[in-house]
Amino acid sequence: MNENTLQELEAAGIDVTAGINRFLGDDSIYLSFLLRFPQEESFGQLESAIQQSKWQEATEYAHALKGLCGNLGLNKLFQICSDMVTAGRNGEEMQIAALYQDVRAEYETICSVLNGKGNS
Repeated sequence: MNENTLQELEAAGIDVTAGINRFLGDDSIYLSFLLRFPQEESFGQLESAIQQSKWQEATEYAHALKGLCGNLGLNKLFQICSDMVTAGRNGEEMQIAALYQDVRAEYETICSVLNGKGNS
């Protein structure tokens, strides 16, 4: 991974160093997984569950997305998803819906950055 790419990803709030460490120091494998993040299905499933007011399913998809974000060093999205999972486990449906807006905004930001990297 070149230094410019690393700096751009870190400037976008991605903890590249932690992510690479989770991939046993192999930055090329990490980057390949990171660049596939926008195609991962958990966000779309979460969005669909929210739109249908299926709160238990939304909690499960938020949990799946949280795990993926943790592995890839997407710390801000990880924390928001973690909060959403907690709200879901506590039956706080309005809080899940409110946090979804934050999840969506951060997800779109990350995907915008990563889609730019995948095209370069």
